[in-house]
Amino acid sequence: MLFAAWRAGDRVGALKVASAGAVATLFAQAPQPYSNRDCQTGIDGRSYCAFGVGSGLVQLLTVYVDGGWLVQSLVFET
Repeated sequence: MLFAAWRAGDRVGALKVASAGAVATLFAQAPQPYSNRDCQTGIDGRSYCAFGVGSGLVQLLTVYVDGGWLVQSLVFET
């Protein structure tokens, strides 16, 4: 949902599934094609996920809160 909101320019939608810091980091970049590289199995309510974005990689730290996963932070790697 986060990447779909990014591609649509929908910050409000992005904030439903990600922290304000993660949204700010993502939206600082122009939307690009992306592909899901998968997530690790959640451990202690945390999971790391990776997405191919353009020619780089985005790594997400997700946390389990209130019955669902929230993107806590993300990092662009080129």
